[in-house]
Amino acid sequence: MLDIKSQFPFFTNHPDVVYLDSAATTQKPKVVIDALADFYTNDNANAGRSSYSLASKLATQIEHIRADVQRFIGAHDAQEILFTAGATDSLNKVAYSLGMNYLQDNDEILYCPYDHKSFVLPWLNVQKLLKDKGIHIRMVPFEMTKMGSIDREDLFSKITAKTKVINATHIHNIYGADSDINQIKKHIGDKDIIINVDASQSVGHIPVNVQELGADTLSFSGHKMFAGQGIGVLYISQRLQQFIPPVFVGGGNGITIKDRNKEISSFTQSYEAGTQNYAGIITLGKAIEFIEKVGIEKIHTHLAELTQYLVSKLRSIKGIEFAYGPYYWRCSDGMGIVSFKIDKISPEELGFILAEKGILVRTGDHCISTHDEFNDTIRVSMHIYNTKEDIDKLQDVLEKIVG
Repeated sequence: MLDIKSQFPFFTNHPDVVYLDSAATTQKPKVVIDALADFYTNDNANAGRSSYSLASKLATQIEHIRADVQRFIGAHDAQEILFTAGATDSLNKVAYSLGMNYLQDNDEILYCPYDHKSFVLPWLNVQKLLKDKGIHIRMVPFEMTKMGSIDREDLFSKITAKTKVINATHIHNIYGADSDINQIKKHIGDKDIIINVDASQSVGHIPVNVQELGADTLSFSGHKMFAGQGIGVLYISQRLQQFIPPVFVGGGNGITIKDRNKEISSFTQSYEAGTQNYAGIITLGKAIEFIEKVGIEKIHTHLAELTQYLVSKLRSIKGIEFAYGPYYWRCSDGMGIVSFKIDKISPEELGFILAEKGILVRTGDHCISTHDEFNDTIRVSMHIYNTKEDIDKLQDVLEKIVG
């Protein structure tokens, strides 16, 4: 494996820390940190708001990065790429825009209760808002398998003539499984159903092509793929754009006022009202450059190897119980996410003990609202900078704790 860890200042400054919480946020490579500092040191301006060169240069740079994102996720056109404050912001905008402009009485939204709250709560809010207006939409849950992916048989059985949106997580944030969203698209065929995808844990980990997935909308955060925090992307396909105008508006060139009515002149700019997080967008561009230099296939291969190695090492721990995910797989794949608990030790207590030993993991319900035997777990999530030595240290500490 390439010498990756040395490119991340965090590990230079904390050489004894084993960081296993990348599904929450990734550490940042030096090229991303330098780009952030360089922007505020030399190029700070408000893009397109003034006639001087700094502003116009920044506006051009932002559009170049938009094109980079388009290419990175396989979108058809750069105008399908919208910059947001993060995946949560993107997912809320999809729900509210469809709720206010597209959904009608008795329409149905399919969702998985095991998904991240940021994917579920916006729809529950929209459901209540519409109910107050006399419009009733149904939230229809579907199940997931022990593999940690969508139970497609259950999902397909729930599709009716009233189904308008299917919410699908690409890679699950707790179970690390790929839900084969393209199979959902193949099943629904030409039905007028919107496929709304949360790709927070897939973009930057595996190759993602929105057209091959069949996604109508797709959301992800920059900070989970080495960029700065507070920047995200919302992809909206051209076919959907006529049904999903923005519900949050403000300054910018995308909307004009004529005879006290708004007119949308640019779909992209209308969704990006106000001053954007230009520094965050620049870090996103640098993060994409970094990922492509390393190679997205190399990242996936590395994570698959680490995932299988981690599962094999954890099997030897007395009293361990795996949550859904790689433990149940018959293949040697993996996305770097494994969740588990150990008998008679609470995940919170275990997390504190591990932290004292310099091993940083995530504990708790990981932002899902279901209540079952795996509602409270330890989650280990890895990325390109992790090694088998990190896993060995985790195993050694866990065995001593259990012993």
